[in-house]
Amino acid sequence: SDYVVSSYTPTLGVLISAREAAMPKKQEMRALVAAVPRSDASQCKDLLSTRDEVSYIRDALPKESLIPLLPEDDALVGDGGGMSAKGLLDKLPKATILHLACHGQQNSDDPLKSGFVMRDEMLTIERLVPEPLPNAFLGFLSACETAKGDEEQPDQTIHLAATLLFAGFKSVIATLWSMEDIDGPQIAKSVYRDIFSGDSEYIDPDDIAYALDGAVQELREIHPDPSRWAPYIHLGI
Repeated sequence: SDYVVSSYTPTLGVLISAREAAMPKKQEMRALVAAVPRSDASQCKDLLSTRDEVSYIRDALPKESLIPLLPEDDALVGDGGGMSAKGLLDKLPKATILHLACHGQQNSDDPLKSGFVMRDEMLTIERLVPEPLPNAFLGFLSACETAKGDEEQPDQTIHLAATLLFAGFKSVIATLWSMEDIDGPQIAKSVYRDIFSGDSEYIDPDDIAYALDGAVQELREIHPDPSRWAPYIHLGI
C-alpha cells in the first residue's frame, strides 16, 4: 500500500461493463445515505458511530443531492433505529450513490443468504440481485464482511460488494472482515471530502480508489495494527 493503489473486480465482465457506462455529473447525483444504529432483527451490538457517519456525509454532499428518507428510516430522527429493508429497496433505484452504515453478515454455508442487518430484518443478496438500478454509480458499504470471500471456494465471488457490482454499481468500497464502528465516520468523511473537492463537472472514477487509499493511510497513522486499516478495499472502476 506504500507503492500502489489497489482496486479489484469479481469478474472481468463486470469491469468491462462498468467502464462502458457513462459517468454521471456531480450535480445530477442522488445520494441515499442510510444507517442502522440498532436493529430489532439481530443480537448484534449497537453501532452508535453510524449516526456521526451519516451526519458527516450529509454535510459533505450538496443538499439537493440527498434522497429524503421517511422519519422512521432516518437514523438521525426519533429513536434512531435507522433504515428498514423495504425503505432501502424502495429508494435504491433512484440512487446514484448508496452509502450504507450497518452490520453486514457473510453466510459461508449459503452465500445468497448473506446480507445487511436492517432495522427490522436481514436484507439478503437474493433480494438485492433482482432490483433494477439504472442510476447506480458508487456504493459505499460501511459494514463488516461486505467483500469477504470463502477460502473453501476461492473461485466463487458471491459477497455483498460483488452483488452491488452485478446489480449495476460501477464502483464499490467494502470490507474484507470486521471493521470498527468508530472508524467508519473518519474513513467516510475523508473519502467524500476528496471525491467532491475540485471544480470538475464529473467524478473521475480513479478518484474513488485514491480517496479510499488516502483515508486508509490516515487511519493507519493513528492505528498501525492492520486489523484496523487493512480491511477496506475498492472494487470496480
